[in-house]
Amino acid sequence: MSLEVALEQDAIPEEYELLDEDLAEDLAWGTVSPEAGAYLPPDGFEAALPFRSTTLSNEILQEALPAAAVQQLRENIVRLTEQQWRRWGQGTVHETSDQGVQILRHYYRTGVGERRGDRLSSPVWHSQHPWSAVFISWIMKNAGAREFFRYSRGHHYYIAAAKRNRMNRTVGNPFWTYRVSEIAPKPGDLVCNERAGSGVTYDNVHDVSVFRSSHSDIVTAVQPNRLIVVGGNTGQRFPRRGLAGNTVGKKAIRTDDRGFIVQRGRDPYFAVIAVQGIDAGGRPSAIGRGSSGIAQKIQAALQSARWTTALGLAILSGQRDVGKLTNLIFFARHPERSGRPIRRHERTLAREWLHIRNRLVIPFLRRFA
Repeated sequence: MSLEVALEQDAIPEEYELLDEDLAEDLAWGTVSPEAGAYLPPDGFEAALPFRSTTLSNEILQEALPAAAVQQLRENIVRLTEQQWRRWGQGTVHETSDQGVQILRHYYRTGVGERRGDRLSSPVWHSQHPWSAVFISWIMKNAGAREFFRYSRGHHYYIAAAKRNRMNRTVGNPFWTYRVSEIAPKPGDLVCNERAGSGVTYDNVHDVSVFRSSHSDIVTAVQPNRLIVVGGNTGQRFPRRGLAGNTVGKKAIRTDDRGFIVQRGRDPYFAVIAVQGIDAGGRPSAIGRGSSGIAQKIQAALQSARWTTALGLAILSGQRDVGKLTNLIFFARHPERSGRPIRRHERTLAREWLHIRNRLVIPFLRRFA
């Protein structure tokens, strides 16, 4: 049976959906069966669940994201960044104000998984704990970067991770680090510069054994001979407004006629993290490339019972319908059915279908949410 047929089949009668409410807990691990008194999980699922790995499989990471997915990620990054700039009063709300403290508490908790208390209202504490990378992490997480981005309190770590993506040709990860002389930044990209004379450069940033201070801003617009960027923990620029402390600010970066960054002397720019697909030759494409061959990879994964790999590739190709993804796995496990829907009397198969949906497909989709 073809992949297209498996996806489109209506495998389970509507009446079995009603079982889900009454028997959800029992059916979750297959403890109910009118035929045998006990129902074991389908063979091969014990090893796949629960999900223990915190990273996506290599096969998924080697399949470039669809162009539409990369473009949507870019748009989300820009939209959220502009939204947060306005949330900070367009640079007039400072970090130690009540509003600033509340926002930062949310950034730390959601962006990097840390809880911060009263210290956020202390100027002394802020002088030792810059939060610009926390801001970037919050934006990326809420924009839908998922496991592709290295969330951190330090810029160095996610810049290094994006450079490793490029060094290892991880085409399934949309974040790649380039020299400023190699690429013209686009909206959604990150522009990285040295901070405090740390000596960080493109050539040494991948070495995380030595922490080198840096900073990144997000490109929100490209204009003739300049980029408009927004960053967190930026210096006070409006003394007449009585600001005390850092904020989320916006500024312009000069570019040449090609759109490349014009270098500066102090805190020089050393890298651009591009958010884009990579073509077969390892070169950046405009917004991503197509997923030719992905159907064959899904089919191969199904034939070798690599269920999570098949699901991941199907989701990357744009399929997110729970029922269709469940059918994909179910019919791969039962090729003898040739796509034939489950009959009313086939209660064991109906329970297996629900088990696949509840314990494999839905949890996997949540990881991609």
